[in-house]
Amino acid sequence: MIVDDDAASMTTRYRLLDSIRAFAVEAMTDAGLSERAFAAHAAWFADAAESSTQGVRSTDQAQHLAFARAERANIDAALTWSIVHDPLRALTIVNGFGWAWVVLGGSRGAQRILAALDAADAAPHRDRANALLLAAWIEASTGRLELARDHIAAATEVADMINDVDLQARCSYYLAYVVSHHGEFRYALELTDRCNALYDALDRPWDQAANWLFATRAAISAGDQERSVEAVARVDHWLQTVDDPWLHVRHEAVRGELARVQHRFDDAVVHLGRAAETSQRLGFQQTEAYQLSSLGRAQCQAGDYETGSDTLQLAIDKAEATGDVRLAALARVHLGRVLRALGQAARARAALEAATAWHRAAGGGEQAALGECLLVAMALDDPQADAEQRLTAILEAARRSDLPHVEVFALDALARIAAEAGDIDSARRLSANADRRMEDASHFISDFDRIDAHAVRQLA
Repeated sequence: MIVDDDAASMTTRYRLLDSIRAFAVEAMTDAGLSERAFAAHAAWFADAAESSTQGVRSTDQAQHLAFARAERANIDAALTWSIVHDPLRALTIVNGFGWAWVVLGGSRGAQRILAALDAADAAPHRDRANALLLAAWIEASTGRLELARDHIAAATEVADMINDVDLQARCSYYLAYVVSHHGEFRYALELTDRCNALYDALDRPWDQAANWLFATRAAISAGDQERSVEAVARVDHWLQTVDDPWLHVRHEAVRGELARVQHRFDDAVVHLGRAAETSQRLGFQQTEAYQLSSLGRAQCQAGDYETGSDTLQLAIDKAEATGDVRLAALARVHLGRVLRALGQAARARAALEAATAWHRAAGGGEQAALGECLLVAMALDDPQADAEQRLTAILEAARRSDLPHVEVFALDALARIAAEAGDIDSARRLSANADRRMEDASHFISDFDRIDAHAVRQLA
């Protein structure tokens, strides 16, 4: 059995694979040997799984990902046999290939992992917790946020029970990844701080880099520029000793996000464009979709709304192709905002209605409040929409959650209602409040987005 982890070993694996398949097919024609053939087949892929995670997190990443992609049917066959005949081996297979499925954006990965987990009742606690975390990551990536939280909570119980500091730290930054999808960026920062404190006594450069990447994303999304700069610097430090192309391309993307927060929109387009192109070339489909959504927003901030709207639509298409319905909803909110600014009301409404329907069914999500606000703002002429009452409620919620961009749109729409009713003094007061909040939202939206404000300026 081949057990070395280097690139030469992987090449040898590929050369041996055809002969192993041939042996299995020949053996399975003989009923007496079929179980031995299935067992040998499963053992071979379990052995390959042992080196997969470290391989995917190394300079040999492309080779290991190509293996996981090309051999998906064989891995599934080995897993199916092992779940029935050797559940511990099944857990080895999913824990080994699970990270490859994360990087490749495999939407069925969570199903595979949970099936193996259900069968492996006698598995060691750490192995079970690791499987729960992998399943949670994939679930969060495909919009199943509550399931992801539940599985991380179960893994956290195990980590605390066995007092495993490394596992506790991973539970923290995995949860940070999940809650960021729900827009809970301050909580995500608390979790990444906790993770960093736990890792201080451990030598885990890959996990440290990943944790700081999520801290960067949370700080940027929270509009905390000081913490964003610090977090990017920490990622720079840890990636000096980590050769994972997937982490490096995500680092390129957060550099673009930081540039956007700093109002360096042209730089943001360069960094995010480079990240999306690299992700496309390396086959990081889900990562590419997310980076395209960020690129589309940056292109708009740089003044190119037409190109930005096309990029956002491409992000939606790619997100749906990978099963990432959460990201598709998020990108639709931004696309609706952009199309509304371009005067394409019908397309904007369709995008916002689709996003809002998904967020309502899912119990919320990142930029759900923005989608609701924009949809109401587009219904100011509908007497059945209760627009003023709903906008007031959205405004109050946005203030409580410190969402200045949502406040701006809500205030602009309320000002328009007042101006059209002839209450010019109230319209001017509301517009002035919106302009003040725009100072804190200008990294996120531009004045071109504020079509209600444009109307008020003409009326008042």
